[in-house]
Amino acid sequence: MSVETLNNFQIPACCGDQKPETDIKSRFLKGLTLLSLWAERNRSRRQLAGLSDHMLHDIGLTRADVTAEADKPFWVK
Repeated sequence: MSVETLNNFQIPACCGDQKPETDIKSRFLKGLTLLSLWAERNRSRRQLAGLSDHMLHDIGLTRADVTAEADKPFWVK
C-alpha cells in the first residue's frame, strides 16, 4: 500500500475523534515502531547468546540466564 493510498483512505466519522488520515498514519507509525522494537530485541538476544562464558561472568549472568532470555520469542518482553 503506497503513502498516496494511505492519504486517500477514508474512515467513517463514527470511528473516532481524530481525523481519519491522522489515525491511519498514527497506527502505521506505531506499527513500524513495534516492528523496530521486535527487531532490536531479537538482535540483542542473539548478541547476548553469542557472548563467551567469561564475558557473561563479567556482567553477572550465567549461561542458563542467557539461554532463558534467548529462548523467548521476539514479541515477549
